[in-house]
Amino acid sequence: MKAIQATPIFYFFLGLLLTVSSRAQEPIADSDRSSVGTGQICKYNQISSMNVQFCQCDQLKRPECRHCDLNNCKTKSHTHSGLTYCGLGCIDDNSECDACYLWFQKLCLCLQHGCPTRKASSGNFDWVLMDDNLITATQLIPGIRELYVEDPWTWGQQLWKPGKGALAINSVRTRSQEQIHMHICRAHDETQKFLGQLDFTQYLKAMTEVTEKKWMCQAGETGATSMDGIVAKVQGQLANDRWCPNFIGAAMIADSKGRIWACVTTEESETTEFSFCY
Repeated sequence: MKAIQATPIFYFFLGLLLTVSSRAQEPIADSDRSSVGTGQICKYNQISSMNVQFCQCDQLKRPECRHCDLNNCKTKSHTHSGLTYCGLGCIDDNSECDACYLWFQKLCLCLQHGCPTRKASSGNFDWVLMDDNLITATQLIPGIRELYVEDPWTWGQQLWKPGKGALAINSVRTRSQEQIHMHICRAHDETQKFLGQLDFTQYLKAMTEVTEKKWMCQAGETGATSMDGIVAKVQGQLANDRWCPNFIGAAMIADSKGRIWACVTTEESETTEFSFCY
């Protein structure tokens, strides 16, 4: 099936439309709530509005749906994950696919049992911390190409262990789930050592190519404990004609000397999480 080309604005309004439709529904009568909780599977709009108390999170094992073609950048490759309807993320019509496990099962159960949440800085949705190692959103944001707010990078830097942690978002090509999720993880020792050996002064002003890795990286100022503007750095590389946007992943890490770096990975086969997380 041919993928639908969509932009962050498209997903913003699609998510808004689905959320508004859920809030326009009549409230469930008290007498009906027990039957709803045991019978009806939670739908997209219930999860996005965090109204999952009286529906059942889908815990069935999902099949691996057909992979979606990445028909751009002169490549014949396809996504690692699969969807029934490509390019639309985890809408209800994609609920049967394993690539939407995170949305229809993991996020749903997390909201039912209580997870730390934060209001988005822009838009009517929340960011959710799951299992202490994943940040996702209650809005339809398939991945890194549609991420338009700094929130997960800011929150992630508050949650990681300074000097020992890393943050990573995988590319369209290599991600396993079709809903935005940031990995909060232990930093990869070899990557820390590698970055620590570079002349950081060459990477202070802007994203600069690390030729040995085909990464684009920027180093933080001496003594800095955080870095902002990550979304702008990533979007700049997504718009760079040198790279295929579907191969772009992003990460933050502290090198072996404690200096913070923001990096973008560009290789088709590279899984950003595996390069920066141990």
